[in-house]
Amino acid sequence: MVNKLKVKSFFLNIFLSLSTGFVLLTLFSYLSGVFETGWLVLAYTAFFILVFIASRSYLDSKLPKKISKFDLLIILVIVAGTIFQNSLTFKSGRLYDFGIGFWGPIGHDGVWHHALIGELTRNFPPHNPAFAGEKLTNYHFFYDLLVAATAKLTRITIPDLIYRYYPISFSLLLGIGTYFLAKEFLQKKLAIFISLYFIYFGSSFGWVVEWIREGNFGGESAFWANQPVSMNINPPFAISLVLLIAAALVFSVFEKRKDLASSLILIIISGSLIGFKVYAGLIFLAALGALALVNSYKLVFGAILLLSLLIFLPQNRGASSLLVFAPFWFIHSMIDFGDRVGWLRLSQARMAYLARGEWLKFTLAESLGFVIFVVGNLGTRVVGLVSFFQKRDILFWLTFFSFLPPLVFIQKGNPWNTIQFLYYFLFLMSLFAARVLVRFNPLLVVSLLIIAPISSIPTFRAGLGKIPPAYISHEEIEALNFLKNQEGGIVFAYPYDASLRGNYEAPYPLFAYSSTSYVSAYTNKEVFLEDIVQQEIFQVDYQKRLSDSQRFFIEKDLEWSKDFLDENQIDYLYLLKIFNLPAAEEEFPMTKIFENETVNVYQVLQ
Repeated sequence: MVNKLKVKSFFLNIFLSLSTGFVLLTLFSYLSGVFETGWLVLAYTAFFILVFIASRSYLDSKLPKKISKFDLLIILVIVAGTIFQNSLTFKSGRLYDFGIGFWGPIGHDGVWHHALIGELTRNFPPHNPAFAGEKLTNYHFFYDLLVAATAKLTRITIPDLIYRYYPISFSLLLGIGTYFLAKEFLQKKLAIFISLYFIYFGSSFGWVVEWIREGNFGGESAFWANQPVSMNINPPFAISLVLLIAAALVFSVFEKRKDLASSLILIIISGSLIGFKVYAGLIFLAALGALALVNSYKLVFGAILLLSLLIFLPQNRGASSLLVFAPFWFIHSMIDFGDRVGWLRLSQARMAYLARGEWLKFTLAESLGFVIFVVGNLGTRVVGLVSFFQKRDILFWLTFFSFLPPLVFIQKGNPWNTIQFLYYFLFLMSLFAARVLVRFNPLLVVSLLIIAPISSIPTFRAGLGKIPPAYISHEEIEALNFLKNQEGGIVFAYPYDASLRGNYEAPYPLFAYSSTSYVSAYTNKEVFLEDIVQQEIFQVDYQKRLSDSQRFFIEKDLEWSKDFLDENQIDYLYLLKIFNLPAAEEEFPMTKIFENETVNVYQVLQ
């Protein structure tokens, strides 16, 4: 691999240095928090420069003497793909005439990361910012720690980092890394181009489902898996995919050299993967473990496993109980649910065959569902299955172990979370598809490439719309900023009421859009209870807090209310004026410190 990569190894050096840099900054920040030594983060800068200089020599790094037409084509695909993947994120988190807008699902997911990153700038180990006073558990927070450290070092705002700087970086690095991965494993220029095209513009056959059902094109996730256009709305996945590519490239160097430098870099990147995204870490561990059984990688595999456990166990001691054995859950729900494929006749037939014990027909129904699931999610990349079993290399095992888990496991709280394993499968199948398509008739190849992005185009266009799905009004921004500038403390807010959404039309105010962490995110304080969606994912026992919160705003039991505020060490009450206290505010042990047309903010008297 080293000889093959000399021509453009300057850009390989950039890719590997930045990927390693992300990991090292996160690890230095993690160790700084564990040992309470802030200077470690500052030492990272000098250490990173040394790594970059050393890697230039190691990879024989040099700029290409000239840029060919093929190089320009590759650059064009990477730039176009970066734009395609950032339509939903780039405009989010900015101030507009109507307030701060959030496109796509960012109104929940992006706001959660904003809240957690703010918490990581205050505390380590972090508390759950939407469940005040409790340690954050069962969550991979290395991406958030990376952004928190970057915010501290650069003074760039958190919204700019999570909605613009890092998403654009991830998309660019995805293309650069895939170029070198395809160059190593596919070699042919056309295959490299096709693989790059698929990793940005590949999508499902969901548009077929939407066309049959509603006469529209769309249905990006009709078969469950989100497609590459949505990569950056899940930033832990986005950075983990970049790091997985880096690990695969370093592993290729390690296979040939088996020297100390490649071993250490491989251990650092792949061992840290589990902190960025548990799914990516498990996939790489399983793939390397399969290869280690028949190769001399056992020592390196053991070191990677040890580092992974050291990162994973302190934060995820109860994580094993989150997985539930549920074979074919995604396939069954894809067929059964009306917002997915929703093929009612196949669903009824499967259940009838099972009830009557007609095992042959039941097996045929299950097999048909399996084929629909695989072909539907892959879209035109399905041709890659032809070359999948050709070679049992690292790509084969990464692909195999990214496909297997969602077939047999779901997650407690949000069962669909384990579909994220399949996102890595879709990426890797882009390489296998490119390997096959170079043998096809050029006209057929062009046709498949034109069809490829159809179901993702509506997602891209949604990010271009002037009106977002959700927003925070100027009045709330004023109140949140005021509260942000107060001394630290726990904030109590009215619990999310799903029935409110029916009172509004898009764009929805964020308090009515979904249960989110927006009060924590924009006040930079812990909130007594917010974001029920995340609490369910973490398997937090939030029911008592929810019932107590509801009771506070319903019952006129002032003695109980006083004890509630005191026992939970609540310092502030953030209350929209559409909600009412059950008694006159003067009767509560608190004083109003802010008021505008929309919000009252109270400080609890200790």
